[in-house]
Amino acid sequence: MKLFLVTLVAVALLVSGCSKKEGSSDSQATGDEAAAKMMPPKEVIATPGTEAIPGTDVPEVPMPGVFLDPFFDEAGTKSEIAVAPGERFDLYIMAQTDTFHTQTTQLRLQLPPGLFVKYTVETDQKLSSIGKPDYNYIVVYNCTPGGRYVIVSYLLEVAEDFKGGTIQVLPGFNNDNATFLGFGTCEFWEIRAAGGSATVKLKV
Repeated sequence: MKLFLVTLVAVALLVSGCSKKEGSSDSQATGDEAAAKMMPPKEVIATPGTEAIPGTDVPEVPMPGVFLDPFFDEAGTKSEIAVAPGERFDLYIMAQTDTFHTQTTQLRLQLPPGLFVKYTVETDQKLSSIGKPDYNYIVVYNCTPGGRYVIVSYLLEVAEDFKGGTIQVLPGFNNDNATFLGFGTCEFWEIRAAGGSATVKLKV
């Protein structure tokens, strides 16, 4: 988790020197204060080959109402698609953050054999990003109110040997053997998200 926090803090300090953040709304205060009560600071310790157990720092279960889901349309309604070998298509990662104001997301994209990322498309709100989609992708963006919106999208290509499969949004891997899927709030608290899946079928 250290990489996630260090990245978030470093970029936030850089951005704060260039612009001022708008005042927090009542909904932001309510969401972030709730997260703060649930997650007081505490050292996270991991053993080799296992996921860190952060105790009361960041609950292992996802926060209710917080999701990162893959869709094949920007509106976030299409979770199944049929494709042919050689075809290219868009994949959108949709955030749902309830009442939490967030500015960082961490995730990992797991693709079935025969699907490849051609390139990543980041939103206009992006400030900085680091990592690879299939291992650990972290993006920092302008403080965004709670809601449902696209975090990042990918152009995928279908290989000749593709047989169909499932795309999953999973926790990204950190340097300290921990994994994390979720968001950093504008008050620098971490909240876990539930990851979704989407189905890609082979056209017949």
